[in-house]
Amino acid sequence: SMIDAPIGGESCVDILIATPGRLSDHMTSTKGFTLQHLEFLVIDEADRLMHQSYHDWVFKIYDASFCSRKGRIATSLLSADSTFEPTCERILGIGRPQIVPFQKLLFSATLSRNPQHLASVKLRNPIYFSSSTRKQYKIPKELKEHLIVCRDEEKPLFLIQLLTTISTKSTICFTSSVDSTHRLFRLLELYGEFSVSEFSSSLNQSERTEILEKFRNGSISVIICSDAMARGMDIMNCECVINYDVPIYIETYIHRVGRTARAGQEGFAYTIAVKREVKSMKKFLKKAEGSQMNRLRFDDRDLESVREGYQIALSKLENILKKDSRKQKENELPKNSLKRYRKKRQKKDQKAEN
Repeated sequence: SMIDAPIGGESCVDILIATPGRLSDHMTSTKGFTLQHLEFLVIDEADRLMHQSYHDWVFKIYDASFCSRKGRIATSLLSADSTFEPTCERILGIGRPQIVPFQKLLFSATLSRNPQHLASVKLRNPIYFSSSTRKQYKIPKELKEHLIVCRDEEKPLFLIQLLTTISTKSTICFTSSVDSTHRLFRLLELYGEFSVSEFSSSLNQSERTEILEKFRNGSISVIICSDAMARGMDIMNCECVINYDVPIYIETYIHRVGRTARAGQEGFAYTIAVKREVKSMKKFLKKAEGSQMNRLRFDDRDLESVREGYQIALSKLENILKKDSRKQKENELPKNSLKRYRKKRQKKDQKAEN
């Protein structure tokens, strides 16, 4: 009868796969979203659950999984407390409903082994599986790692030479910030030899989706991005990853290079470093099983072939960035302030010309 119907309704979903952030968004914002029918909850990028911003995540999971007759949240999915029950009971093979909590499977390339951190996720009798037998992290044997060392001011020139040399159909290039991403994107766009786009946290979801689709179908061959793209994305047939800025932590390196050499396919990772960064990088790579960094060198003759085009692009860069900055500021201003800003900007431009 309707009176006996479960509060949580019915669902055909037995297994749900999600990242912590997206799952949390659904539990908070999607009307009627529930986990009460699941048998398995699979979480990718699970190491994020150890961060401070996700400390209430476990209680959200409980709240979406169990209802309380007393109107309070359960403190354990596996509690025998009879005041808690799933709002949708599952029918098992024996033909009668039972209160059975779903199993949680956590996956990450950089999951902590710290018992205290793992305890915060409230697992019951957890079993830890690792593909690495000797070290905390593992580099797949299909990934070929290369190191390029140059002076700081030469990094853009070396990047252009690298992109010209490898000529892959799909390359993701990581920088350390949104500003660096935009600057490098504009430089390569001005250079004019690559189909390039930028991808960062400053873009909305529809813009990100459009860029990824163009990358998948080959309309874009190079994406310049911040670490917003280092996690939770399975990009089909990404041939190459470039670390334009050396990551500070090995976890960041593992997630970046993990965009390529996926599911047994061959991939390449290039890191462009200045001399002072090499020692610290080699030190953190000792924590990764299977890491073999090969040195790649470009001589002056190689660089001369791209230097002229680079210098022309560089001479135009600052003017383009100023226009971009102006446009961004205009977009952020309310309409009643926009006219005043444009008049003020026009007067400054006229004064500069005189």
